[in-house]
Amino acid sequence: MFQSSSLWRNMPTWQYQLSYLNKDKFQIKCIKTPLPSNLSKRMPWSEYERVKEQLLRTQKEVQVIPTHVLNAMNHRPKTSLQDFTEKSIDVLKAACPFWDKLYEHQKVGVAKAVIEFKGSSLIADEMGAGKSYTALAAAAIMLSRQSRAMMLILSPAFLVKQWQRYAKEYLPTVDVKCYSYDKAKNIHKDLKKIKWNLVLCDESHCLKDTKTQRFKKLGALIRKAKLKLLLSGTPCVNKANELFSPLNLLHPKVFKSYKKFCFRYFDLLSRRCRLPEELHVMLPVFGLIRREKKDVLDLPKKHIHWWYIVDTEARKSVAKLKKRLEDEASKDSNMSKYLIGEAFHELAEIKIKCQTFKDTIKRLITKHEKPIVLFCVHLSVLEMLMGLCEEIHCKHAQISGSVSMKKRDAIVTQFQNNEIDVLCCTIAAAGVGLTLTKSHHVIIAESDWVPGNLSQAIDRVHRIGQEKEVHVDRIVFSDSLDEWILKVENGKKKMHKLLLAKKK
Repeated sequence: MFQSSSLWRNMPTWQYQLSYLNKDKFQIKCIKTPLPSNLSKRMPWSEYERVKEQLLRTQKEVQVIPTHVLNAMNHRPKTSLQDFTEKSIDVLKAACPFWDKLYEHQKVGVAKAVIEFKGSSLIADEMGAGKSYTALAAAAIMLSRQSRAMMLILSPAFLVKQWQRYAKEYLPTVDVKCYSYDKAKNIHKDLKKIKWNLVLCDESHCLKDTKTQRFKKLGALIRKAKLKLLLSGTPCVNKANELFSPLNLLHPKVFKSYKKFCFRYFDLLSRRCRLPEELHVMLPVFGLIRREKKDVLDLPKKHIHWWYIVDTEARKSVAKLKKRLEDEASKDSNMSKYLIGEAFHELAEIKIKCQTFKDTIKRLITKHEKPIVLFCVHLSVLEMLMGLCEEIHCKHAQISGSVSMKKRDAIVTQFQNNEIDVLCCTIAAAGVGLTLTKSHHVIIAESDWVPGNLSQAIDRVHRIGQEKEVHVDRIVFSDSLDEWILKVENGKKKMHKLLLAKKK
């Protein structure tokens, strides 16, 4: 089933593993060895030291609970400005010229990043909650007392100009250099020669894959900086192993080995999270700042509306995919991914030809107040959407990978000035970094395999500055690959919520 046996070599070698379960108990897991008769799989914390010593005496390999996890159990995260001293907040106010323009939760975020986490933080507030201004305020404060301060900002290419504008307006006394991740990767040797006082990484999940040259070359640069701010509305885009990247960049002395991290927190075979409860209690100690919009902002509600379409060809397509996946020859994991990807593209072609699909979109565009944002995945579907807008004589524009940064900025300005009725976008090109609050209606013509990408896209509209309730129409083909995507989405959302939920 697997092309390489390396996955098996990366499996844990311990026989006993002790781990955090909840505030009252820890748990014991066993591999190929029985648990001593006087012990149970769940034990009270009062028994921890005794149980650990007993298992160590068996001379079998025992993985104990890391010290930082034990310390995290007693950590009480600061959640309001009242949790900090009045004197320390006064210092922050004095050092930040635009402090009074920040929302309360942004002020708390700044205090946590600067005071509680001493300048090494992952600002992971939900999309649309104002992470950029939180980071700018924190940077202004931390660099206020440094003469000739040097700051490096890394971001996706289409956000570089935006960060350049931010730096000019909010950090006028700091020497700020802004690069895309790929540009920085190509000149990483030159960048490493400079002593950066602070490194800020926007959409830091772009560094989630530790095997890439991007992470290897830029990781060394980021780890070297004393102060570092990582920003991501989706710090755990897909799987729990993606959390290693930010933890390694912020705290390289604690999180040195990706392999050891996966031994404890991620099953490489099943691709599932291990010990989510332990991760949940541990993350707030290592610089994670995560707030949801509903808890910190008085934003209008967001409503999701589902539209299901029955299509014979879509059903046939997924039935064909199931049969091919069941064939012995296609059980290789890479081949399975290829077949699923092929079926995903085939479904896009089916949608383009489906009259019911087209009629549904036209009805939704006609029915709702303009302007409207339309999201899809495939360029072929984007072209079809543009054609539908022409049919019903709507003023429309598109944002895709082929649209330059300059044109993209102009389109967004036009949209926000109510000069465009329908903005057709691919999730990949317009799902992050844009503010489209002039609209309060979003149509999702195609779902993305990564739920974080879809959430990011919707929150271009549902964010600070939105004054009306947001309505999201999601179109799904029944009994098709669409429903597989929704199942994957729901599974990933559960894991994401467990990891990033509030500490109780």
